[in-house]
Amino acid sequence: MVLVTAALMTACTAQDGGGEAEGSCAITALYGGRTYTQVADVDFTVGQALGPAEFPPCDDTPGHDDDAARSEPVTAYAVDGVNPRMAIAVRYASDQVLLRAVPSAGSLPPEVKAR
Repeated sequence: MVLVTAALMTACTAQDGGGEAEGSCAITALYGGRTYTQVADVDFTVGQALGPAEFPPCDDTPGHDDDAARSEPVTAYAVDGVNPRMAIAVRYASDQVLLRAVPSAGSLPPEVKAR
């Protein structure tokens, strides 16, 4: 297991097919029929792999044909001590693991607490 600190910007960049950052979408993840949004400044421990997830395509560039953009496949990982229906971890780059949570009534689930 790996202990990871998620210290992320409030607006992350989306990935294009070449791995270069492009656009300014907040990165959401789709897993198990749920949409998980970014969580910043939270310590968490990555657990076992859960299965396939995806980063949906970003459609934030006015006048640009974003219709050709595709989802980026990723693997969802459990977050120790948190139900995967509330939060997951996803690897964004070889050295970056991101925490994503399903907002509950407009706020983070109580199991996901900021430092």
